[in-house]
Amino acid sequence: MTIYNELPVTTFRWTKANSITLDDFDVKYNFYAHEVVKTGKEYVLDRQQFNEIELPKDFVGASKESLKEVIDRANYKRYIHGKSGEKLDIYLDFKVEEKNPTLIGDISIYAEENSEIQIIMDYSGDFKEAYTNVLSRVFAEKNSKITIVKVQRQGEIRHIEHRYSKLEENAKVDYLMINIGGNESLYHFVTDLKGDNSDADLKAIYIGENSSITDIYNNIRFYGKNAKGNFIVKGALKDRAKKYFRGTLDYIKGCSGSTGDEQENVILLNDKVKSFAIPILLAGEDDVMGNHAASAGQVDESILFYIMSRGFSEQEAKRMIVEASFRPIVDEIKNEELKKFVLDSLDSKLETV
Repeated sequence: MTIYNELPVTTFRWTKANSITLDDFDVKYNFYAHEVVKTGKEYVLDRQQFNEIELPKDFVGASKESLKEVIDRANYKRYIHGKSGEKLDIYLDFKVEEKNPTLIGDISIYAEENSEIQIIMDYSGDFKEAYTNVLSRVFAEKNSKITIVKVQRQGEIRHIEHRYSKLEENAKVDYLMINIGGNESLYHFVTDLKGDNSDADLKAIYIGENSSITDIYNNIRFYGKNAKGNFIVKGALKDRAKKYFRGTLDYIKGCSGSTGDEQENVILLNDKVKSFAIPILLAGEDDVMGNHAASAGQVDESILFYIMSRGFSEQEAKRMIVEASFRPIVDEIKNEELKKFVLDSLDSKLETV
């Protein structure tokens, strides 16, 4: 068994949410032969053109074991490099299937000063015995911008993403994650706002169904002055699904003027689901602002009654309420084909609520 996503500062053990422990299984290592790049092939390289984006020593990923697996056994290692003044538009299609059941990826995204990188990472495939373990290294130099949209729609045993991001002065990273597939989905995000006025805007939505597990760990560390870090999560759970959320805003001494906001809201669609949330705020600097909140509850009865009074069934009303919660985040997807797929998938998954 392996422990995943352990908090940097543990809380009361009775919460049973300081970490999660999952059974190990035999991974079928293979050569990953799928053609991944749909757009921007000239920017996705299999060789380095810059120094490796180093991970800090305290970055342990979702687990030390799964992170080591990526470092030692990656079967898909690529480098994306935006040179100064360039604007890159890239679409990566990571598909797992019977002939490519295992994806172990190590992806470096480096934006030089005044460059802009937009990436869609689309994880697809219905093969039930598939396994994905991916490390994303992100480095944004001064005045650069990186936008990443990730859609996880794989129907696999386990999906793991470790992501480390480092931002210099006036750099901005926008990250949008949508989780609508998989049996066990584990996310481990660490963002270091090193530069003054650096800005990380992270958003996520998820649907848990059947007996799935969604586990999200996020740690935003403020170093530079007047830095901004936001993490907004919207979710819905049905059937016997479980969700764990661990979010930390860590203000390091010297980050005066910095502001952070962390919110997680989940709608519980029956009384058999389980939702655990631990938001943490660590303040090593006085002149900062931080908001953190987590809420979980069933559909508001007054809103449900109002919609049903307009002729909709209870099921239709619940679906509308959940979709309304998700829609502002989904609308940030610029690719219309992918946005339509996400909306159709959400509608399908919410047919029985």
